[in-house]
Amino acid sequence: MDDINNFLQKLSISSNIDFCVNFENGENIFTSRCFVESSDIIHIPLFLGETNFLLRIDKKFKPFSKLLKFTIENKYVDLLSTKEQYIVSILDGKDVSNDTTFEDMQFLSEGYGLIYINLDGSLHEALNITKQAYSNENVFSILYKGNILVMGVFENIADHAIGIRESIISNLFCKCYVSFSRIVNAKSEFVNIFNECEISMLLGKKFKIKTDIFDYNKLFLERLIYSLNSKCKQHMLFTFKEKLDALDNEMINTIEDFFNSDLNISDSAKNLYIHRNTLLYRLDKIKRETGFDIKDFNEAMTFKIIFLIWLEIK
Repeated sequence: MDDINNFLQKLSISSNIDFCVNFENGENIFTSRCFVESSDIIHIPLFLGETNFLLRIDKKFKPFSKLLKFTIENKYVDLLSTKEQYIVSILDGKDVSNDTTFEDMQFLSEGYGLIYINLDGSLHEALNITKQAYSNENVFSILYKGNILVMGVFENIADHAIGIRESIISNLFCKCYVSFSRIVNAKSEFVNIFNECEISMLLGKKFKIKTDIFDYNKLFLERLIYSLNSKCKQHMLFTFKEKLDALDNEMINTIEDFFNSDLNISDSAKNLYIHRNTLLYRLDKIKRETGFDIKDFNEAMTFKIIFLIWLEIK
């Protein structure tokens, strides 16, 4: 909140009014240099975005309180709108080289990352959830291309992606997919890591990654397959297509979960709610019908490439 803090400092000096802005829990956002605590301090509700704050001033300034409140709230809306428009312009490929907004967004130089959210519920409600979750942190959320883009400094971005998804699902009871980027330190990387998030979202949904949380760096095989031309894919699939087409949903779910469980028989059986021996029977059946023993790592990797190509074409 450096930009609003700088504005409050200038406002206090130009108006010659000393005041303090706090979160409702008392955490300080801004305090004028000459602000003094006393029994004459009054509290005025202040709304910055979706978050409630308190404007604290001496009662002698009460006649100016409405104007002060209006000025602060409207400036915050202007700053927020400017940032949103600026981010959208960057992602849309427009020239913003002369825009000073970039310099105000300090998190873009502090080891930042992006989290991209797609859901079948209310976008605005989900956006409010993300804004409330990061109301006092160097994190910024906007709507873009019918999805939610969250950007900022994250200590562990994977944990944040999981937490955001769980919050949205528990509040909105909807299907929610989340992709996240690597952490970068240069502003010039912004578009690159957004493209990675977008590709991860596309591939995660296309290849049915069951966690619904997609990490670009862990989708190497999916990215490789997606980059192959259609003729190459058709050639690789030719021998096996009929065999894969003959698999029923139970076998397909078993294959997907077995891969998602890193070929761990105990974990996969638990995820599928079946006995270990039942899973072994299914894996043997897959071997008979496709010719691949996916309990064996090398055969599993070969089969996974063919299976992913089949999923994409299917």
